[in-house]
Amino acid sequence: TALELFLFLLEKGVILSSNGEKIQCRAPEGSITAILWEVMREYKRELLTLLPPTPLIKAERRRAPRKAVGFQVLYIDTRGRPGIGMALNLSPGGMFIQDTHSSLPVGTILITNFVLPTRFVCKLKAKVVHTNLVGSGLQFIDTHPASAESWQNLKAYCALPDPARASPG
Repeated sequence: TALELFLFLLEKGVILSSNGEKIQCRAPEGSITAILWEVMREYKRELLTLLPPTPLIKAERRRAPRKAVGFQVLYIDTRGRPGIGMALNLSPGGMFIQDTHSSLPVGTILITNFVLPTRFVCKLKAKVVHTNLVGSGLQFIDTHPASAESWQNLKAYCALPDPARASPG
């Protein structure tokens, strides 16, 4: 179904929005194959009914633009409770994680662990700054010298060219 396709794309870090009768797509590099494009075209009408009237892909007003990503994030809160989510976007300032199993209250401090697509491991402290039905926006707050290598790897990855943005028709 179109809903299953939408959820599958979301798990891969693909962000869809509507622009009139067109679907806009922002996706991690290599996440959408030719076959997947064809399936998206086949379900275009149904997908358009699932998308909100206002675009999810907005002009970036952040200090650093976010990169569309799709990797797993392990975290632990200050009470020692572990969790797992899927990073949907990332910048040196923070990330948005999809977490369907728990609701993270605004203000919660987390220790995040994730592996960048460049295969570098990052372990950074973050604060939940907003939540919605999809997940939580995190702001990185770690300034500990032991995190210097994670910061360096994160900044290097975010400086890489963004994957091409495309539209499935």
